[in-house]
Amino acid sequence: MTAQPDTLSAAAAPPSQLQSDGRPEPAAAVQDVDDESLYAVGHHLYAQARYDLALPVFGLLLLRDSLERRYLSAFAACLQMQGRPEAALPHYLTAAVLDPNDPVPVFHACECLVATGRQAEAREGLHKLQAVCQPVVHDALQKKAQALLELMATSSTSVHPGKKHDANCH
Repeated sequence: MTAQPDTLSAAAAPPSQLQSDGRPEPAAAVQDVDDESLYAVGHHLYAQARYDLALPVFGLLLLRDSLERRYLSAFAACLQMQGRPEAALPHYLTAAVLDPNDPVPVFHACECLVATGRQAEAREGLHKLQAVCQPVVHDALQKKAQALLELMATSSTSVHPGKKHDANCH
């Protein structure tokens, strides 16, 4: 039995956009716009500290494209803001692997390590981060990394970095 084309969709699509079986071709440009619109909604919710609502938006985007580092970082940021650093950590690390030239996910992964009591790993990560940060481009991140290192050095108890992220950090 052959698949029947969706007659409403097929009737609305120009013949050049129909597949051989009569179904409409997926519209890649529409998909991009839809994803960008969803991302904008998630970002807006995140900026309003509505992490409970932003998380499923970014989760949906991850279902659609699991290797998009912006979606991974945004999803991780929501988890971190909800006080779930262990859940956020693998998403930050995946984002870091996908773009080794972007130190921001590495920094947030280090924050998660500190929050979960893994200070030695966080220290190692922050030192490596400082070594790869480009002067001028990553000055603010360098300062944040240094401040977190100094905070860990002066604290005898577990350090939990501040939860509020800059909305542009993910």
